[in-house]
Amino acid sequence: MLEKVNSPLFKNLSTEQLKTLESDRSLKYLSFEKGETIFEQGDMPQYLYVILSGEVQVEKITSTGHHTIVNRFTKSGTVFAEVYLFMRSRPFDYTGISMKKTKLMAFPYDFFFKRKCDIQEIILGNMIVILSEKAFHLNQNLLIIKGHNLKQKIAAYLLTQPASDGKVVLKLNRENWAAYLGVSRPSLSRELMQMEDEGFIRVDKGVIHILDATALENIF
Repeated sequence: MLEKVNSPLFKNLSTEQLKTLESDRSLKYLSFEKGETIFEQGDMPQYLYVILSGEVQVEKITSTGHHTIVNRFTKSGTVFAEVYLFMRSRPFDYTGISMKKTKLMAFPYDFFFKRKCDIQEIILGNMIVILSEKAFHLNQNLLIIKGHNLKQKIAAYLLTQPASDGKVVLKLNRENWAAYLGVSRPSLSRELMQMEDEGFIRVDKGVIHILDATALENIF
């Protein structure tokens, strides 16, 4: 099964090693239906998770019940919750929810540090790369958060997304994108229309066409 999961955590593991890993009794395979909670704010972390199938949304829920999307993981092989697991003493600040039927592979803390073998050493090396890449993307996200106005936040978001021929395929729908930026959906829609009128972008459902990347950069 793991041979079909393209995860950075499994990079450089042979087919034989993947089969050995798959049969490791210290690991768990968890299934969640749409809308089920994987972990809640305040829970102590128990596992690092790898998505085998499905989608997971991480969100912050305030005391008033307001939901703010922190991240959404849609790709098989994605690793999440590792930072909290390795810190050990800090409870989750966020809630993880399955957005469709989801299967996860769960690694307990002891898997990484209570024994030594070739598989463990390879996975630990991969984990360093994963954490480094996430730190880089966190810095990129800070550019968005620091935007003084909504136009700057939108521009920063678009400029930090993968683009092909000037096209940015949005990972979030309009409602979730607005929540991610910390604004209302109508405010986001109005600003996108304004940026279209100004010739910065063209909106085509779930795709944003960047018409003038230099102008977007000059917004800051």
